Formats: sequence, structure tokens, C-alpha cells
Amino acid sequence: MTNRSARDEIMSSIRSGLEKFAKAPEPVQQAVAERAKMPDRESLIETFRHFAAEEAATSERVDGSADVPRAVVQYLLANALPLEVIAAGQIISGRPDWNRAGELDIVDRPIRADGDTVVTGCFAGLAESGAVVTISSPDFPNELQFLAATHIVVVPAGRIFADYESFWQIAGQEFATGMPRSMNWIVGPSRTADLGVPSRLGAHGPSRLHLLIVNEPGVDERGGDEPGVDE
Repeated sequence: MTNRSARDEIMSSIRSGLEKFAKAPEPVQQAVAERAKMPDRESLIETFRHFAAEEAATSERVDGSADVPRAVVQYLLANALPLEVIAAGQIISGRPDWNRAGELDIVDRPIRADGDTVVTGCFAGLAESGAVVTISSPDFPNELQFLAATHIVVVPAGRIFADYESFWQIAGQEFATGMPRSMNWIVGPSRTADLGVPSRLGAHGPSRLHLLIVNEPGVDERGGDEPGVDE
């Protein structure tokens, strides 16, 4: 089968499926519409935290961006980690005031592979899987999140979506003029996945993933409107 005929066959199947849905009984269409409705914000956050924990990520709630520096310090102390971090990009709208945690050292240097703690924002969180979605930008290169030993992600509560479909609907609107260079889906710390080999965290990336879920003033209970990183 040639590439062209294979493509035509796929497109024909898609068109056929859309036609069948349009002719489907009312209960079927209603069920699809109901699934697309956004649950309340608290349910989304708790579902997000539940599935993130199943993937060995830790999380905590933070009242606002002003409390992010102190939460970072407390996490580092609790895990006996150096009070030194690399902070990437616009972590959250308004930017954290790192002066609120004077003992914390914000360093500006290239990341050392598997040796640093990195604090980043994210574009979205997904309740369906506990994943965070990050996008690259000039001040948020990919190596920061993949070479860190510890990755702390600030997740705006208003950017947690119920499922992949909800996420892509918003992403399609926000990136209507062009997609970012890369979009990454992070589910828990890095780990081995070879058959017959015991799973080990931090095998080829961060061994710790900690999520700071931040409430933002003015965020509606059923959705938000501020991205977590600067595009």
C-alpha cells in the first residue's frame, strides 16, 4: 500500500466515524458532552495529586506565589538537600519573591548533570494521569528539567485540566499562531523500565519530582487563564 493510499484510507475512516457520531442517538451525544464538562476545582486538584503520588511524585498545596520560596526551602530541608536552586523562567505569574527565603541561594550557571535542584513552572497539570506539561522557551531550556537531580514544579491550580481532551482544546487556542519548539509530559521522577530489572528512580533524570500546587487570586473554581511559564 502506498503512503498516499494509506493516508486516504485513514482519512476516510475518520470521516466515517464523524458521520456516525453525528447520527448517533441523543443519549450517546449527551454522554460525550457530559464527559467534557469540567469538575469542580478541588476535585481536580485531589485527583491530580492522587495520580501523581501513584507515580512517586510528591505534592503540597501552597496558598499563593508569595509562599513558593518558603515551601521550596522547607522541602529542601526535609530532604537534607543543599539550599541552592536554579530557577527557570517565569515560574508563576508575578514571579516568586525569593527574598522571602533569604537562606536560599538562587544560582545562575549551567546545570550540572544529576546534581542540582531546579525550580520551574509548567504549562498545565493533568488530573487524569498526574502529569505536568512543560514547554520550552528561551529562558526555559529542556536540559534544566531533564538533567536535574531534583525537579520542583510550580503548578497553578487554575491550570489543572480534567483530561487530555480538555487540555488540547485550550492548548489549541493558546497556540493557534504556532506551537512551541517542544512540549514535554512529565509523570513522576525518572526511573528504569527494562523488563526483568528492578525499577530504580533517577536512572536517567530527576530522582525526585515535587509539585507545589499554587492557588492564584481570581482563578475561577472551574478553570484558569494564566500559563505557568513564559511563552
